[in-house]
Amino acid sequence: MFIAQTFFAMCNFIAKLIALHCGMQSFEIVMLFSSGSAILNAIYGRITNNSILYVPSTSYKYLLMRCVFGVLGLNFYTQSFIVMNISIAYVILSTLPIGTSIAASIILKERLSKYDIIGSIFAFIGVILIMSPSKNT
Repeated sequence: MFIAQTFFAMCNFIAKLIALHCGMQSFEIVMLFSSGSAILNAIYGRITNNSILYVPSTSYKYLLMRCVFGVLGLNFYTQSFIVMNISIAYVILSTLPIGTSIAASIILKERLSKYDIIGSIFAFIGVILIMSPSKNT
């Protein structure tokens, strides 16, 4: 998980650099990253002889929904790192697990334990404390 988080952080840093130095819009950066990801996945599929592009026809509707929400989410994600301070955007976007657990309990009817709720509350309070301006600055 640490390695994945490190790569995501570098990806966000590179997106900010591209926007500042090349003047690209967030949707162009998302398209660039997505194209690179598709090429790397195709190469991986060839090397491992896996058919990574196979999806049963019964799942096309869900695949299309995933694509639409994925592109929109990635576009807004990239845009937040372009227009905001990276440290603030990263703290805000680190609260995604809180929203995911709430959405899973509502949409998928998953039951949250008391530890999940307490942990989410403490995480949210931590974000508020980090985001609140201090009197010394």
